[in-house]
Amino acid sequence: MSNLVMLKEMIRRSGLSPDEIAEKSGIPLKRLGRLLEGGEEFKASDMTALGEVLGMSGPECGAVFFNTKVE
Repeated sequence: MSNLVMLKEMIRRSGLSPDEIAEKSGIPLKRLGRLLEGGEEFKASDMTALGEVLGMSGPECGAVFFNTKVE
C-alpha cells in the first residue's frame, strides 16, 4: 500500500503542478489523479517516473510506494 500523504507532500514541496508532473513523468493527468486518490495501483514505471521527477532517494521511494520506514 502506498503512502499517499507522503507522496502528496513531496509533490507540494516540489512546487510542480499536477499538469507539470504528468508531462514530466509521462503519466496521463487523469491516471495521475486516480493514483493520487488511491483509485489505481502504481505500476513500476509510475514509481520510477515519479521518483525521478520528484528527485526521491531510494529510501524515500520505498517509504512512499512500499510504506517502509525512512532511515
